[in-house]
Amino acid sequence: MIIFRRPLSRICFLIGVASVSVAVAVGISLITKHPSRSSADNFAKIELPDSERNLGVITPGMKVRSEFVIRNTGRSPLILSNVKTSCGCTAADITPKEVPAGSEGRLEVLFDVPERMDPIHHTVSFDTNDPQHETVSVSVMAKPVWPVAASPPTLHLSIVENGETITRKLDIYSPRDLAFKVTNIQTSSSSIRLEEVDSGVSRHTFNVRIGLEAVGRLNEVVELSTDLDGGHILRIPVTGEVIARSGISPNRLLLGRQPNGEVVEREINIQGASSISFTDAYLKSEQWTVEHWSSDGITPSGTHKVRIQIRVPESAGFHETFLHMQTISPGDSFDLPVSCYVKKIEMTSFH
Repeated sequence: MIIFRRPLSRICFLIGVASVSVAVAVGISLITKHPSRSSADNFAKIELPDSERNLGVITPGMKVRSEFVIRNTGRSPLILSNVKTSCGCTAADITPKEVPAGSEGRLEVLFDVPERMDPIHHTVSFDTNDPQHETVSVSVMAKPVWPVAASPPTLHLSIVENGETITRKLDIYSPRDLAFKVTNIQTSSSSIRLEEVDSGVSRHTFNVRIGLEAVGRLNEVVELSTDLDGGHILRIPVTGEVIARSGISPNRLLLGRQPNGEVVEREINIQGASSISFTDAYLKSEQWTVEHWSSDGITPSGTHKVRIQIRVPESAGFHETFLHMQTISPGDSFDLPVSCYVKKIEMTSFH
């Protein structure tokens, strides 16, 4: 029998080649399943130096602009889209929409500050192609505070009789403790006068004297200009209800609870009215109607009696208006407050 023998060195060579082939195959498999770190870094990468901005104290009613820097520290262009704001009073814009690698963009935020002192917290969000930060948001905060304010903010006189002169104290001050001066004072009526009784650095006190002649609702305004913010103007409403002098009785017509459309009759007595001659009577609201009015003349005691029939409104609920009594002499004409609560009566038909 003949036996062929291969040299031992050749066998070892073949085993080595096989081992290398297996190692190469495994290496290729590992490379395929686990990309290199340099390949993973080829994405866009967003960076914001700051994402929250506190603007501190600002003035109500002003327009505010704030800008945020957007950096792309990745190796691919950073694409920015779908910008959204937290409220309709805020607008936002990004430029450019595609930020090259290693460059910067800008997010501009604009909003109107409401004319009230409520804290502000607005948010702006946008989408990116950064796989680690697909949606990014920034926020802007502020505290609106008027540079000057009034105490009380409204001069309300409630119900007063015509012919009176009312005095009220009015403080004009700075909630921010700013030094200021009142540079100009204007009123909507010559019957309102202001006298400064105390002048400080950040507070000024006035006595407001209000002469009341015309009967009816009081709706006037005191306007003060200051040297803050380029001439900040402060408006203080003067409100109330001026009723007829005590010589008229009653000084207001309270009609109580009435069915809708009801006609109610009342009598008005005017003391010391021997020279007054009435020419017309009407209500200052289209929902009310004067159905009839008549004058009974002057009594021996000098009282002028007027009878009037008023049709109340058709709609249910509380209603109020003024009854105007017109005279030949405009100075003798007057208004009387009229009010009632109307209860709706539904009509039922029978067949």
